[in-house]
Amino acid sequence: MVVDGLNDESSLHWAKDTDTDDERTIWDFIPMGKHASVLVTTRNERLARRFVRRKHQFIVEVNPLGDKDAAFMVLGEHTSNKRKFAQAKELAKQLGGIAGALAYVYAYLTKVDRKMELKAYGDMLKLPESSKPDPIANAVLAWRSLYRALKTKHPEAANLLNSVGVLDVQSIPKDFFQKTDWKLTRTLEAYGMIERSADDRFIRVTGIVRLCLQRYLEERGKKEGVEEKVLEQLCENLKGGHQDLDDALLPSILAALNFQAKSPDSDTKKLAATLHLKVAQYYQHIGRLQAAIRHFEHCLTPRPKDSKRPYFISNEDADSAKKALEQARSDVKKAESSAVSLTKGTKKPALPTVSVPNPREIHTELQHLEKTSGPSHASTIQKVAELAALRLTHPGIRHVNKVNSGNKFADTRGLPAPPGRSPLIPAAHIPPAHAIPVHGTSSAQGRSAAYNSPAASPQPHSPRALSPTVASLPGTHKSSDKLPSGSDHPHQPAPESDDTPEEGPASLYHRLLTTAISHGRDNMHTANAHYSLAIAHESQGDFPQSQTHFFHALSTARTHVGIDSPEYLRMMRALACGYARKGGDYLPQAQQIFAFVLQKQVKTLGETHPETLVTRHNVALFLEEAEEWEAAGEELERILGLQGYLLGRDSQDTLQTACSLAMNYGARGKRKEALELFRATLVTQERVLGETHVDTVTTAERLREFLAEMNVE
Repeated sequence: MVVDGLNDESSLHWAKDTDTDDERTIWDFIPMGKHASVLVTTRNERLARRFVRRKHQFIVEVNPLGDKDAAFMVLGEHTSNKRKFAQAKELAKQLGGIAGALAYVYAYLTKVDRKMELKAYGDMLKLPESSKPDPIANAVLAWRSLYRALKTKHPEAANLLNSVGVLDVQSIPKDFFQKTDWKLTRTLEAYGMIERSADDRFIRVTGIVRLCLQRYLEERGKKEGVEEKVLEQLCENLKGGHQDLDDALLPSILAALNFQAKSPDSDTKKLAATLHLKVAQYYQHIGRLQAAIRHFEHCLTPRPKDSKRPYFISNEDADSAKKALEQARSDVKKAESSAVSLTKGTKKPALPTVSVPNPREIHTELQHLEKTSGPSHASTIQKVAELAALRLTHPGIRHVNKVNSGNKFADTRGLPAPPGRSPLIPAAHIPPAHAIPVHGTSSAQGRSAAYNSPAASPQPHSPRALSPTVASLPGTHKSSDKLPSGSDHPHQPAPESDDTPEEGPASLYHRLLTTAISHGRDNMHTANAHYSLAIAHESQGDFPQSQTHFFHALSTARTHVGIDSPEYLRMMRALACGYARKGGDYLPQAQQIFAFVLQKQVKTLGETHPETLVTRHNVALFLEEAEEWEAAGEELERILGLQGYLLGRDSQDTLQTACSLAMNYGARGKRKEALELFRATLVTQERVLGETHVDTVTTAERLREFLAEMNVE
């Protein structure tokens, strides 16, 4: 997190929340926990004391670069040559000991002219003689000499540096680059212009490089042209729609939207308007409505009066933006008029009642878009995603008159649900590629066990005993360029009445997968599409197809993000849930994968991270299968307390845990506690998820079974 203006004690007291425009103390933005430390850098000693709350042992004073270290950075080695040491020391002094500037010296002497002496290098720079040298000005001179050499020997790499250097953001993700461009980052790293992350997923452009580059481009009148090129590239990256936008790429896009175009009707303004629209749609999908409204308003900025079109975006996009803006404003008003009071023991406010969209209306809109815009248009694909997510999370909705007709006790146990978590966006608006499966459900006998077949109690596994690779799982295969056999015609249950099979979640998600593959097979977007399709197939009872798509997703994710990443571990956990629901010989596999995922999550995220808590929930349900009811209940109580505090009592994860705990109470004979928790959970789920949501239906069925067993009317 980079905070501008953190230069005096008043900076600590408040900051503007970009979603609500409320003033909040800056402490609310600093994550706290025992599993990680937050490093804050400041040149103000009083600020440092405030940040550590007067605990001086946590203040680390960074001293200026010593002569030996400075000489080492210039020469790349320690030297006993007094003359070379003196020259390196003097040069470091003139450059103010700025590490980045010293790296330019080393890069020039190793990449450009290996025979050049330090004195000759200093003479080439023509550093002004002064008793008080200007380190920034001298660093600019050192950078320019290196940049000119880079431009001569590697012009494509220099052009790439221009693009990343005009963005006022520290880290730029791999998704920003084309494949050929990403290879050039190694050249830039060798010249000391950027730093690459250890996991090869980001590059970092230091402040001194951005300063030097932007000055250079401004002096030559090239800065606006480079900025326009960056906007073009970002628009190209998002040509598939806002679904291609993620939290990693978002800071780069927001930085690009700060570009200032001189001409009132320039291409820069057109491209920026397009990006504003994508960002607005993304924010609306994740529930950040205030931010979405601001970006919708930006993309609807009128053009000069003498222009042929009223807006910088197309008329079709403008109409869509106006409707979305109206909806966002309406949702904000509903939220403000609701009783948004903090619940005791939680950081989060209660969520307002959700409005479940009508699938018939969405299907009609989809058919219209297919005819008017074409099946491959971004707006059409977005509508497919909305309908797919709705079919997955509300499988019982088939007709208009069923939307608000109460709970339908359909056999929806074990279905996964995307993590919408937002009260202000309907389930259909949730990006499907990020779907997270729910935990396993109980047997019909009222037990709170996760799965229908018994499993041994979880035993500790050593890291060597666990095999996280896809190839280690039964029936796995390497990902190929072909779609899995039978993917074109996935198995689907018989449609209800006049519902068409094409509306089934598997068919819809297969369509999204085909679209993702058209933009490239070997990337995380396609992996997420395989992941969503795997969940959809399982929801329709097609375990073999589900397993196949899981393996495709895991194979790609393992290559791109690694086995320690949250994305990979989430997919592994979803696969384990499928194995557990399958039961039989798959149960040991599920137990082993859960143990592996939990071990990794505790190490990388911590015991109380929301993702870890979901896995702990699944492991607790395995304890119940081993008849360890009390131990499982105690763990579920701990998880519920943590989720309620961290996520809020209305969170989908919290409510799932509450349902499991209610079943645990019932199995242990705590009838009163079970009944109270069941009813409270169901009421909340009906309000925040909707009566037809798969979680709500599951809880309602569990409550009905519990009442029948207890002979409670």
